[in-house]
Amino acid sequence: MRPIIGLYLIGTLAASLTAVTMSFLFPTTLEFAATDASITPPEGISQVLSTLLFNIVDNPVNALMTGNYIGILAWAIGLGIALHHASNETKRVFSDVSEGVSMIVRFVIRFAPLGIFGLVASTLAKSGFDA
Repeated sequence: MRPIIGLYLIGTLAASLTAVTMSFLFPTTLEFAATDASITPPEGISQVLSTLLFNIVDNPVNALMTGNYIGILAWAIGLGIALHHASNETKRVFSDVSEGVSMIVRFVIRFAPLGIFGLVASTLAKSGFDA
């Protein structure tokens, strides 16, 4: 285990030195876009806690549509606890659905290189090798 940790530390140090060296050799500047001035920070901890509470009890469909990850996580935990006490047939259905989704994901992952090749070929066809 000691050689692995040593190699990890050496690799991390080398990566950080490389990053610092490259940042000095090729400096970059960031230009930030104009921000929306109508956004106001929370007034205090009570506003933060009330927003958190309302996000936790959000409608699951609305949470999925708006990207409310706290609400999605709360519904996932609640469903997990509720389905823990489900019958064996229900658990078998969810297991079968899980296997089906996993098979579709494996299928998509196997064909992902072809899709990436198509995107690269399309970009090269439109802009040529100069891009």
